[in-house]
Parts: sequence; C-alpha cells; structure tokens
Amino acid sequence: MGKEITILKQWIRSATAEELREMAAVAKVSVSHIYRVASGERAASAETAAGIEAAGFVIARRQSTKRLNPLPIINRGDVCETCSNCPYFKDWFKD
Repeated sequence: MGKEITILKQWIRSATAEELREMAAVAKVSVSHIYRVASGERAASAETAAGIEAAGFVIARRQSTKRLNPLPIINRGDVCETCSNCPYFKDWFKD
C-alpha cells in the first residue's frame, strides 16, 4: 500500500459527485481509481497526476465564487511521487 494523499482526500470530501466525475473524465480514469489513489491503494502515473491537477484547477476556479469554502488546489507533485521528485517541479515550487 502506498502513501495516503491527504490533499486529494480533502478535495474529494469537499467536491460534489458531479465535480468528482468531471475530474475523472479529465484525468481519463474512473472515479474509483481516484479514490484508490487518494487512499494510497494505487499510485498515480504522471499523466494521471497532470489530469487531476488540471481538472482540480479548472473546477476550483469555476466554483471559487460559488463556494463558502473553496476546493483545495492539487499539484501533480502532491499526487505522483515521480512528479514530486522531478527537478522542474521542485524548481517551480521552491520557496
């Protein structure tokens, strides 16, 4: 079993079922796969992580004015170990 992804679990708890289905469609995976990635049962590929990041950003931006508590922003490095170790990702998110 892999590492539990807290930010993705928070996103899932805060999102509607429709938003979760949209994320899965953009990431080209099933909703159950996203649940498994969040729980650490499955690892996300770099491609899946990029899709989750893109969908999360688009959905959060669209919903930002409609929500009392906005959805958390998910970065691909939060979801994929390969992405988190990429020097380009590290350079982008350095302090």
